[in-house]
Amino acid sequence: MERMTKEAEGMMLNAKLEELSKYVAAKLPAGSKQHTAYTSWIQRAHTVRQHRNDLVHGRWGIDAHKGKVVNVLGLPQSTMNCVNSKRS
Repeated sequence: MERMTKEAEGMMLNAKLEELSKYVAAKLPAGSKQHTAYTSWIQRAHTVRQHRNDLVHGRWGIDAHKGKVVNVLGLPQSTMNCVNSKRS
């Protein structure tokens, strides 16, 4: 366990999830409740990881006409994701 912990310390989350996927495939029978639960959790973690990366690495701005904070992914012509800001 200590060796695995040391190896995982320098890994990004994607690499950690990939290693966990390999471990689950090797140790748990396909179709078992445990295998299904881990696989589902790993897929959800990948979705959250991607959403986090989009938000953190995207560009942020203000759409003054709509009163929204926007997160732009990719190039300036790319799709904008609107983030609702709550006013107190």
